[in-house]
Amino acid sequence: MKMTTQEKLAYLAGIIDGEGNIGINLSKKGKWQNCDNYKIRLTISGTDMRLMNWLVENFGGWICKKPIYKKEHKQSYNWSLMCSQAGDVLEMVLPYLIIKRQQAMIMVSYRKLQAFKKYTYPQRKKYSESIREEIYEAIKYLNCRGSRPVETNTLDTDKLLVKIESELDRNIKNQISDNLV
Repeated sequence: MKMTTQEKLAYLAGIIDGEGNIGINLSKKGKWQNCDNYKIRLTISGTDMRLMNWLVENFGGWICKKPIYKKEHKQSYNWSLMCSQAGDVLEMVLPYLIIKRQQAMIMVSYRKLQAFKKYTYPQRKKYSESIREEIYEAIKYLNCRGSRPVETNTLDTDKLLVKIESELDRNIKNQISDNLV
């Protein structure tokens, strides 16, 4: 059976909504790096290698075997994408996502912001480190398992997206003024 690109993207979105995780890997500032490093990650877990192979064939990435903790459990696998590859796939499936839509929207906006960081020195950041931490915490909150206590301060995704967009606008203006000089 031959699937169209739209069918593949819609199918992948359903898998992401059901078995996927949209997150950020954080490696903290240390001896060998000047600042914290945040990398977008897209992972899907499953027990059927046919699905894992289909994901690699159609979207790239890699497959890792997960450890078996109980003898009655089946062997399971993780399919993963990182950084720009994950961001590109999330941007393509965004119209089809339902459950993980907020995480994907944040990541797509974050990727646009990250594009301005290319070819800069760690000491000359193009955007604030605090916004990266805020994005990281928001994704962590959205991915939280179990029930959350009822709070008056729930996550406002729209407010965060506006903040990312304004940072992006500021970077565009700075880039234009740098090119004029």
